[in-house]
Amino acid sequence: MTDKLRIVVGSDDAGHQYKEALKQDLLDSALVAEVTDVGVDADGHTAYPKVAIAAAEMVARGEADRALLVCGTGL
Repeated sequence: MTDKLRIVVGSDDAGHQYKEALKQDLLDSALVAEVTDVGVDADGHTAYPKVAIAAAEMVARGEADRALLVCGTGL
């Protein structure tokens, strides 16, 4: 049996709603141990690069196994 995944999720303002749906699916999965959300929240306006860097740094430090980033503009 494989270890369960630690996943970090993040999005820009436009991708927030889709990120929330994906986060719930991940939380419901038997393959996922934990999901960490690095932003943005419903009222947040964080620049997308800051969210992406935070997620990438967690993976690089070994705090997460994978990152899932959603950008509403498609970039």
